[in-house]
Amino acid sequence: MDGRIIMVSPEDHHLHVKKVEMVRKIVDTELGFVTDSPFRRQEATTFFFVSVNKRVVGCGHFEGSFTFKILDYHRAVQSS
Repeated sequence: MDGRIIMVSPEDHHLHVKKVEMVRKIVDTELGFVTDSPFRRQEATTFFFVSVNKRVVGCGHFEGSFTFKILDYHRAVQSS
């Protein structure tokens, strides 16, 4: 599936953060979660997978701190 991944962090424009809140409420409702739970905007990072049709088809929402390591693709290919 073609598309792109978009990351929205607390430092992004307030309209982007507002869109994250809107999508979160829809996802919570569809999955049957309690929508009254507090949203910790200062600690949340959200990733969307957006299809070429401009639809959100995947979402990952992380609250708190997380770390990740970016692998250098060319270096990994050359070493194998």
